[in-house]
Amino acid sequence: MNHLHYYENILENMDNGVMVIETGGTISMLNPAAERILGVDRAKVLGRSFANTMFMASPKNESFADAILDAVARGQVGRTTTIPYSKPEGDVVHLYVTSSYLNPVGDEPGSGKGVVVVFCDITPVKKLEETQRKLNAEIVTRSTFGRLYVVTIILFMILTLIPDTRPFPRHVRMLISWATLFTVLIPVGYFVRKTRVPLAALGLTTRNWRRSIVESVVLAAILIPLLIATHLLLTPDQGPLRLWPNMTDYSRADFILYFGLYVVHSFSQELIARGVLQGALQQFLSDYHWSVPIFIVSVIFGIAHIHISGSSAAVIFLASLLFGYVFRRQGNLIGVTIIHYALGAAASAFGYV
Repeated sequence: MNHLHYYENILENMDNGVMVIETGGTISMLNPAAERILGVDRAKVLGRSFANTMFMASPKNESFADAILDAVARGQVGRTTTIPYSKPEGDVVHLYVTSSYLNPVGDEPGSGKGVVVVFCDITPVKKLEETQRKLNAEIVTRSTFGRLYVVTIILFMILTLIPDTRPFPRHVRMLISWATLFTVLIPVGYFVRKTRVPLAALGLTTRNWRRSIVESVVLAAILIPLLIATHLLLTPDQGPLRLWPNMTDYSRADFILYFGLYVVHSFSQELIARGVLQGALQQFLSDYHWSVPIFIVSVIFGIAHIHISGSSAAVIFLASLLFGYVFRRQGNLIGVTIIHYALGAAASAFGYV
């Protein structure tokens, strides 16, 4: 049997590409699989410098060239790596590359006359991995959206059960308000725990905190006078401006307690509405315009208060649009909590809540 012809036949019929580069950098052998995988003409590269034919012709393949040159010039053989490779026609494939010394029979290992590079096209495997990754992400997204849907229904049910508390005594109003907040936090906490949402995604971050405070204080300073002017225009027959009409039975201590705790209340409400609901919808509806999640959350909270009065639902809807925009712009709960607190306090002063 002609062993040389036998081994040549093996190389010619291998599915893996095989390339031999001599110590001087000349390509001395390239099998048909290598020719096909690399997209080159074997007749045009054999006997020529690897650097000139494979790298200079396509600088995009710097990673591939570096792996080969490291093996030839620095003796870094035996390593395996996965490298993207751009074919001359523009297609990008992923190659699994390994190298070894070309040792003449009888010579010591490492004293070879060149390097043998073996590579195979693993692009189908990479595509399968990417498909699997997208499928897993889709499964997680659907599961998360299902939980969000259930939580939203529960929140809607809870909010629609809240009566108009303005006729009630002050302690009853505060009790109902805090009981509602804690009740709402139960399904929200379940959602956050199950989905393992990063705290930053909920707005629990100090990123942009200086800008958030400045912007929110300036915005509140603009909106509160507009709210006062609107109130006077809508109630011209009520005589002098009368503040805190729904809090006439509050003592000084009651006022301090109310507005002190309202900071926590405002933050908690924004955590639920903006951090959880709007943040989750921004993720699910990433292909839509950024205003869509804000609009949906605003509609939910507006409708949830329509049983109190149409004006209450409208005010909450409009305020939620503003809060949603501020949250999206600033990326944290600091600024939106400030505006919520300031406008909520003003609304209390005019008897809207």
